Amino acid sequence: MKIEKSNCKFCSSKFVLKRSDQKFCSNKCRSRFNNKNSIQNSEIVKKTNKRLLKDYKILLSYIGTKKEVEVVDGILKARGFSFVSSTHFEEIDSNKFHPCMICATTELMVLILKY
Repeated sequence: MKIEKSNCKFCSSKFVLKRSDQKFCSNKCRSRFNNKNSIQNSEIVKKTNKRLLKDYKILLSYIGTKKEVEVVDGILKARGFSFVSSTHFEEIDSNKFHPCMICATTELMVLILKY
């Protein structure tokens, strides 16, 4: 019977595998690895949500109670809107897409025209 060894994903120490899919030498290393990654992912999510909320407020202030509106991109840029933080893109013609922002309770469709 061959004894297989591997390196721990967290501390890089060598250990004998107890299972073929084992990645960590101990529960402590597994827990530390997952906590570290969770904290890093949490910061990314916080920054992204902050940016999306700012952009959503800019759109709300511009369109008011309308559900769909055409906006010139320069107007939004002047207010600090980030065109890279849209939640998704909707196709309006065969090769034309526009960014959309989605909130939990309201969906806004904004066509951004480039001049």
